[in-house]
Amino acid sequence: MIEVVGHRGAKGLVPENTLPSFEKAIALGCDATECDVHLSADGHLVVCHDHTVDRTTNGTGRIAELTLAELRALDAGDGALIPLFGEVLDLVRDRILLLCELKGDGTADAAVAAVRKAGMVEQVVFSCFDLDRIARVRELGDELRITGIHSAFDADALARLVDLRAEHMDICWQALTVDQVATIHAAGLRCRGWNPDTEADIRTTLELGVDSVSSNYPDLAVRVVRG
Repeated sequence: MIEVVGHRGAKGLVPENTLPSFEKAIALGCDATECDVHLSADGHLVVCHDHTVDRTTNGTGRIAELTLAELRALDAGDGALIPLFGEVLDLVRDRILLLCELKGDGTADAAVAAVRKAGMVEQVVFSCFDLDRIARVRELGDELRITGIHSAFDADALARLVDLRAEHMDICWQALTVDQVATIHAAGLRCRGWNPDTEADIRTTLELGVDSVSSNYPDLAVRVVRG
C-alpha cells in the first residue's frame, strides 16, 4: 500500500505546523503527517518549520532566541498557536503516524526523550537532512525509527542510511528516477517522494515506484493514491 503523508499537516489547506493542520491531515485519511521541531531559548520543543518565526507568524525573531512565552504569544495562522511538540504527540496518538523532522542542535535528544515519555516510540519516525543528527537518534536507541531526507539521490547517503538501519530514503520527487527508486529498494529501504502538489505530479511520482508520497495538498494525494 502506498503511504500518504500530509506535509506539515496539510500545509496547502490549513496554516502549516498547527494543531488544526494536523487535524486536517487526519480527517483527510492520511497514513502519516509530518512536523518540524526546534528548541526555544528556554529549552522547550516547539513545532515550526523555519529557524525564525517571520514567515509563519505575526512575529519576528529566531526561535532559539525566543522563550516559550514569547512564541506562544504569536499567531501562527487563523489564530492558532505555535504548538508544543507534546501537544502534537497528544493529538496524533493512536490516530496517525508522525514524521518528526529535527531542525536544530539538541533536538534529537529532546525529541527522543519526549517520544519515550509519551510511550510513542512505534508511532514516531525521526527524520532530518543532517544525517549526523539521524545518527545521534540511532545512538539513543536501536528501537527508534529513522529516515533520511535528501534533495537528490546520493549513493553515499544511501549506504549510510543502510548502516543506520533507516526505514526510508526521502527524496524530492523532481530529482527522483525509476532507477534510483529501484536502487533504494535493492538496498532494503523504502522510498518516499516529496512534495508533489498537483494531481499530475503526484501521478508522476507514483509511476517512479515510490512506497510513499508526501504532499502539501494531501487531499489530492489521498484521492490519487486511493483511486
